Amino acid sequence: MEEVVETSPHEVAVCIRGAYKHYGSRKHPNVVLRGLDMTVPQGTIYGLLGASGCGKTTLLSCIVGRRKLNAGDIWVLGGRPGTKGSGIPGPRVGYMPQETALYMEFSIEETLIYFGTLLGLDSETIKRRTEELVEFLKLPPDSTKVGKLSGGQQRRVSFAAALIHDPELLILDEPTVGVDPVLRQSIWDHLIEITKVGKKNVIITTHYIEESRQAHTVGLMREGVLLAEDSPDQLMHHYGCQNLEQVFLQLSRKQQEDDKGVLMKSSGCLKTCTSSIPPLESSETSNSKRRVYVDTWSGYRVRALLWKNMLWISRNIPIILFIFAQPVLQIMFFCLAIGQDPTGLRVAVVNHEVNGSYSCPDPDYTSGCKLEALSCRYLHYLNNSKSIIQEMYADPESAIAAVRTGSAWGAIYFTENYTDSLVQRILSYEIQPPDDFTNRSIDDFSDSTMDDILNNSEMMVWMDMSNQHISQTIQQDIVRTFQSFIEGIHTDCNWNPKLASIPMKFENPVYGTIRPIFTDFACPGTILMIVYFLAVTLTAGVILIDKTEGLMERGLVAGVLMPEILFSHVVVQFLVICGQTVLVLIFSFAVFNIPHEGPMFAVIILTLLQGMCGMCFGLLISSMCDTIMMATYLGMGSFHPLVLLSGVIWPLEGMHYILRYISYVLPLTYATESMRCMLLRGWDIRKPAVYFGFLTSLGWIIAFVVLTLLVLRFKKR
Repeated sequence: MEEVVETSPHEVAVCIRGAYKHYGSRKHPNVVLRGLDMTVPQGTIYGLLGASGCGKTTLLSCIVGRRKLNAGDIWVLGGRPGTKGSGIPGPRVGYMPQETALYMEFSIEETLIYFGTLLGLDSETIKRRTEELVEFLKLPPDSTKVGKLSGGQQRRVSFAAALIHDPELLILDEPTVGVDPVLRQSIWDHLIEITKVGKKNVIITTHYIEESRQAHTVGLMREGVLLAEDSPDQLMHHYGCQNLEQVFLQLSRKQQEDDKGVLMKSSGCLKTCTSSIPPLESSETSNSKRRVYVDTWSGYRVRALLWKNMLWISRNIPIILFIFAQPVLQIMFFCLAIGQDPTGLRVAVVNHEVNGSYSCPDPDYTSGCKLEALSCRYLHYLNNSKSIIQEMYADPESAIAAVRTGSAWGAIYFTENYTDSLVQRILSYEIQPPDDFTNRSIDDFSDSTMDDILNNSEMMVWMDMSNQHISQTIQQDIVRTFQSFIEGIHTDCNWNPKLASIPMKFENPVYGTIRPIFTDFACPGTILMIVYFLAVTLTAGVILIDKTEGLMERGLVAGVLMPEILFSHVVVQFLVICGQTVLVLIFSFAVFNIPHEGPMFAVIILTLLQGMCGMCFGLLISSMCDTIMMATYLGMGSFHPLVLLSGVIWPLEGMHYILRYISYVLPLTYATESMRCMLLRGWDIRKPAVYFGFLTSLGWIIAFVVLTLLVLRFKKR
């Protein structure tokens, strides 16, 4: 009969009973731990063996307090992981993940300074421990960059980071992979020494099964349960095997044959915990000089995180160039490529007034009251347009064919009697024509004659309207030039030029210029958009790098709180946003002369708020996504809806009414209108249209932060 030894959770380093853990829904759960029992005696090395996918990583996450069991009990160093005062997660545990989880840009010394500071050590202790660990682990000089080390050397640095603060419980996931046999044995000797002399506790996983014979206790894990748990010699003796691999194989086969999945346990040593849990002892009693993890903010952890983030950015020159060159390039490309009038637009011209000739007569026809070859006079005016290039054609058919084939954007046709008909048309509404013209009114012409005059005095235009902006530019130039042409004739002939103008007068605009350009309209929203999405990209990328490489998990096991991580990134990214904002605004206003009529201080503050809004959205993306690819898809997917529906490139009044309501709840919409009111109208923050942009930006920042914290709190617990 199996001997059962009852013991209190305080008499063992780790005590787990009935551990059950699953992921997914309750209807379709992915069960990882199935009623697992585990006991790690004080001052021993516990070797945890099992194939990939058997639940080892999940079990270790529960031991260090990173995940919670769905059912069962777990005690570590006399307390429940994750509870206040337990020190776990925190400095009582040293954790070495299977991946190296190191910053390749840091030196060995900087790596140990970061982890030592994070775990509450002072600078003198960190320096002393660094020297000891570099010598013990046979590492290169501590100034060597981690990225230049071999794989085995990097694992040794990762091991040193777990040992830096001399923890009570050391959890090592495959620590000897890639390490030469001599150093591997040295590591095992060191582990045996700290458990014997220092009364430390070690849980180690390894795929070198025979290597684990040096452990005091071995747990053989398969499909979420421990098949056996005992000393290596006892296991081999009990099952009549020559090595642990044979024991594992025998137990695995027996588990498969057991329809009920009965847990196989070794005889004589499996300990169970009493159900009564005595009051937790203060973790400070184990080491009064060590700062103990509590569920509150810590200045030294925040300081370590800020130092790490600043150092990481400073060591990545391409990142720095991207951070500060990208916004400058984007605003330059926008101002140089967007909003200017198109040039080099070819227009086919057919002028039958010159008797089939492709050129106008030599005499000066461009000035004075010379009412001849008026088509040539108009074309001279049109030639001053910066957008249009005239190309002469012999007949309307060939000119229209040029438009059809894409050789020209439009065609203009003047009839043979254009000048005479235009003069008669002018005389028909002149009150007092010059003396050398017959004084006739419109009543002196018959209807048929008047129709001919009206038709022949018209300049016929055929347009390619497939490109709205180009066609509008050509139309505006043609109409504007014709207006100037007619007014010039009236002025030269001493007629009242007002008679040649449309009976409508546009006074100086209340806001803006008489000829606004699209750049002025779109630039306010573009400035905010650039700062917003650069913040999204940088924040999501930086945090996901930490997550995918195991760096964030390692920090969380060390006791770092998610709000501390978010705060450290917010501070550093805010400094980056300040630099980006200064560069964008300098190039917008000082280099490209974008209008800025309103208070510049308010413009700067609104830009910074939108940068923080994008940064917080990036934090939300990073908390929701598990891979950089997923974050990239989500970031790219949000880009176009925000740009298209926020009024950045098109007025909200021109949208479908349903989309207009959607646009009102987007982060950039009210901020863009606020920026536009300040830059183009000169309004200050007292106007509702202005301060509402500030309020919505603050609201979105708060919403993104709250959502991020909620996602991080409930995701994969």
